[in-house]
Amino acid sequence: LPLEERPNSADVDRCVSTIELAGECAKGGANTELATCMPAPTLKTTASSACDLVREPELSTECAFLIVDPAPPVPDAAAEAAPVDSGTGG
Repeated sequence: LPLEERPNSADVDRCVSTIELAGECAKGGANTELATCMPAPTLKTTASSACDLVREPELSTECAFLIVDPAPPVPDAAAEAAPVDSGTGG
């Protein structure tokens, strides 16, 4: 996963801690809700279970740097080079 900008070590440490805490909490079962985890693995997330957070840590604020904006689409050179029919045919 190429990142546009290298995260600093403190950001990486927070992300790793989030994943580790979620993993410990997930030992309680596959559907363990994050709200029941003590200590809480993250300050804010859209994940609902500890397993979800382990699978997709980028859903947490601590690991949001893992999300990379998609690259812009590359134009199709063949489509641009195709001749245009001017309608003057003969």
